[in-house]
Amino acid sequence: MGTKAVKYSEHKPRWHLIPWRPMQEVVRVMEAGLHEGTDKERTEGDWKNGTDWCEYSDAAFRHLIAWQDGQDNDDETCRSHLGHVICCCLILMWYQIRGVGRDNR
Repeated sequence: MGTKAVKYSEHKPRWHLIPWRPMQEVVRVMEAGLHEGTDKERTEGDWKNGTDWCEYSDAAFRHLIAWQDGQDNDDETCRSHLGHVICCCLILMWYQIRGVGRDNR
């Protein structure tokens, strides 16, 4: 009688479900904040210090509305509005998980 193999990956995240090609644009949006020439120049990872959560939720809504109005790319960064929305949401999730910033919803 054979033994059934134990499947250790059964409850682990299935990373293959993420569409990785669009995530490249998300990285480009994050990089856009590091380059000179923007009025929001930042250092790498400084968003981790936290801020008012509504700063990012408001930005996400502005980018989503611009996209809904037919504008594909942000005028300031020339990057995808949807990429900006995803970045804002990822940062907000990070804040929520880690308890960073001020929850001023």
